[in-house]
Amino acid sequence: MIDQEIASIIKFVLGAAPQGVAPYYYRMREDFAVPGIFFPPPEFEAQGDTLASYKFDFAWYIPIFAKDDAGAYAIAHAVANTLMARRRLVPIIDEAGEATGKGLRLDDPEVKVLDRSGVASTAELTLRWSSRRPYDAVEAQKMMEFTLNFIDK
Repeated sequence: MIDQEIASIIKFVLGAAPQGVAPYYYRMREDFAVPGIFFPPPEFEAQGDTLASYKFDFAWYIPIFAKDDAGAYAIAHAVANTLMARRRLVPIIDEAGEATGKGLRLDDPEVKVLDRSGVASTAELTLRWSSRRPYDAVEAQKMMEFTLNFIDK
């Protein structure tokens, strides 16, 4: 099962990339097509956030492949530009791929050209965001009445 935020970002990236870019997930095939985008698992750091929540700080390094540097850079730039134009807000999708009306705000994206050798040129799109999540709730009886008695001396 894929995380809802990750699925939402994948849909956004593929929608912002030019037509004909092949997506790859978790493992690259040896005979991959170019242009292509590879979505490896994102890196994250978990930490406590508030008394009621924890958070994951994600960093996702997404390689983009094309026949030359300019092509790889152009795809990464198109995605970064679309993200910035939408105020870095990615629509959250449900299991059917439909927008829920909620959004996920990402940090400013980064783009750099990585590999200038081999069969394909590679640009890297870096996306970062914090995901705040509530702790598991413990069922408890809520207080129904509270009485204070003050003694005046």
